[in-house]
Amino acid sequence: MLGIRPDLVTFGKYLGGGLSFGAFGGRADILERFDPSRPDAWPHAGTFNNNILSMTAGYTGLSKVFTPRIAKAFFETGEGYRNRLETSLSPLGLPVQITGMGSMMALHFGREKPVTPYPHPSGFSDLYQLIHLKMMARGQFYARRGMINVSLPVTDEMFGKFEAALVSVVEDCTDAILEIVSP
Repeated sequence: MLGIRPDLVTFGKYLGGGLSFGAFGGRADILERFDPSRPDAWPHAGTFNNNILSMTAGYTGLSKVFTPRIAKAFFETGEGYRNRLETSLSPLGLPVQITGMGSMMALHFGREKPVTPYPHPSGFSDLYQLIHLKMMARGQFYARRGMINVSLPVTDEMFGKFEAALVSVVEDCTDAILEIVSP
């Protein structure tokens, strides 16, 4: 998608259909070093190596459930939802940002969207916790650090409930946000 060809790439539960699983791949000249028939082979051990249940779940998930067509539509759904959240929060005029890509997004506090990892100033942890707890009180769950993930079963109704709760909670926390995020 971005034209990046990594030397190595790792995958987790995605390939195992949500079960405990891990995989890696990459350039042939690197991967051939793991060939156990080589006298100088790099060792590789894994708790779930050759786990037939994980491999079957992964194969079924990728060939029957999360096909390339579904993956593309799911990515577009996530992009649209992030834009929808940004649009809904914008009229509040508060230093709240939503970043991400596809089905993974994150809530941030600041005047600008972060483009690199950054340390949170004093008080940010309390603000994230406050908003997280208020969202949970409204029946909406996401990671306390502000990470929001969309999954395939999420419906338009669920999107709407989360969006309404987030806008309401952020608005309720206006004073706390403005106190912690300098003007």
